[in-house]
Amino acid sequence: MHKFLGKNHPLYKKKKPKGKENPNFMKFKNPNNIAYSLLHRWLRTHHGKASKCENRDNNILQFECNKKTNQFEYAKKKNYKHEPNIENYYQLCKSCHIKYDYTGERKIKQRINSYKTGFHKYMKKLKKVEQQIIT
Repeated sequence: MHKFLGKNHPLYKKKKPKGKENPNFMKFKNPNNIAYSLLHRWLRTHHGKASKCENRDNNILQFECNKKTNQFEYAKKKNYKHEPNIENYYQLCKSCHIKYDYTGERKIKQRINSYKTGFHKYMKKLKKVEQQIIT
């Protein structure tokens, strides 16, 4: 759009495509891979905000809810795809969502990545110091 068009200009009021017709609906070029933010917007518009912790009510996960927070979120069930289907998601409180997502395997991956980035930063600084000493 041209930056000088007013809000009443017909080009400004052009309707944007909705759903799968919208280019932002798809992420990359794979039609089965829906953008994360749009999927969560779909969940909120079709099913409302998450309003309870299913783990608190039914004890569905391998740990108990500590019942400390009243902030609720949608969490994707493991081994399910990111699809516009409410059956693929749990409603969890924030603390249960963190515990559910932050598994031992993920801790190890994050620790390895932090060591890698820390080591690379150290080597870059070392090379700069060596170059300063040589020149």
